[in-house]
Amino acid sequence: MEYCSSVWDPYVKQQASSLEMVQRRAARWATSRYHNTSSVTDMLHELRWRPLSQRRIDSRLSMAYKIVNGLVAVPLGCYLNLQRNNLHLQNIIARTNYYRFSYFPRTVCDWNLLPREILQSKSMAIFRNNIVTLTHPLPY
Repeated sequence: MEYCSSVWDPYVKQQASSLEMVQRRAARWATSRYHNTSSVTDMLHELRWRPLSQRRIDSRLSMAYKIVNGLVAVPLGCYLNLQRNNLHLQNIIARTNYYRFSYFPRTVCDWNLLPREILQSKSMAIFRNNIVTLTHPLPY
């Protein structure tokens, strides 16, 4: 479920729901609770599994961190532009949904919503931990 999730992140609600259903079925299997009255949401909390949609956002943001900080061989200036004196990225204008919901335009929007402290993380591990904590703190 995690392979290529940074670039393949469905925006059509039906496709995203289908993926979430896979995780919900896996939660039933992992907890061995198959009765239809068992709460899958409770199982997900018990297992401490975050929604797949949020994990895909985290994956996209992690890849953007790697690109911005030169940790992968994707040239920053070709696809993303940092704003002057800022860690935010220049928004990408897209005329079609096909492009608007592709990796770069979608990720730039999410990136620019992150607090400056997170964008200034000193390492990938710290960045990843910060976005996971920010986007989906576990209440347990």
